Amino acid sequence: MNSVVYQTFTDYEWIVIDGGSTDGSKELIEQNANHISYWVSEPDRGIYNAMNKGICVAKGEYCLFLNSGDYLIDKNILQQAFDFHFEEDVVWGYLNLDRGGYFEKGCSPKEISLRVFIEGTIHHTGNAFIRRDLFDDDRYGLYDETLKIVSDWKWFLQALGLGSATGRYIDMMMSVFDCSGISETQKELMIEERNKVLHELIPDRILKDYDYIRHLKQENREYYCKLHSIKYLFVSLIKIVVKRIIGRK
Repeated sequence: MNSVVYQTFTDYEWIVIDGGSTDGSKELIEQNANHISYWVSEPDRGIYNAMNKGICVAKGEYCLFLNSGDYLIDKNILQQAFDFHFEEDVVWGYLNLDRGGYFEKGCSPKEISLRVFIEGTIHHTGNAFIRRDLFDDDRYGLYDETLKIVSDWKWFLQALGLGSATGRYIDMMMSVFDCSGISETQKELMIEERNKVLHELIPDRILKDYDYIRHLKQENREYYCKLHSIKYLFVSLIKIVVKRIIGRK
């Protein structure tokens, strides 16, 4: 909450959607209510239901989502981002991934292609500014609440990978992402949901071609790994032989 309150950029509304927490979160929200444009604490149907609630009351030009546990990297980050004077539909940077106190740079794609979303994604929370009116577009709509983990990925796939929404990468670290959340702890469910969405949105003939190319890439990678291992072994044997020859002399 402090990472939002102390931003030097002030032309924003702060919307807080809480799922009826009983761990002291509601009381913390009430203590900071003078900084908050809108808040609600009530049971919801999951992460994306909460995000959709926020979208429906938002009045700003862009939405930036920040989940509990994540925080903006410093107090100037919003000002620095809007200094880029962007007009694209989706604008993103990159994250610092918090893996239990070990921090790792989370790379983001600099250019958009279908491959980006089949193999990875754009980091969503605390990292991507999304034009608010895109959620009113019938082609994309709100987040799919039947999905527990990958609904933001599905939305990006529809809007940027398959749709006509414009995107832009800005080279700056936006926030710290807490890797203890559901997307990191339930990998099998994430893979299951992604495969379901891919077969829902992309024709099987295209997926078959992609799987074939990916298989060839994997075989090629394994071939070069084996080649490197053989080369290393060969060089090691030569060194041993040379040492023995020198030793005899």
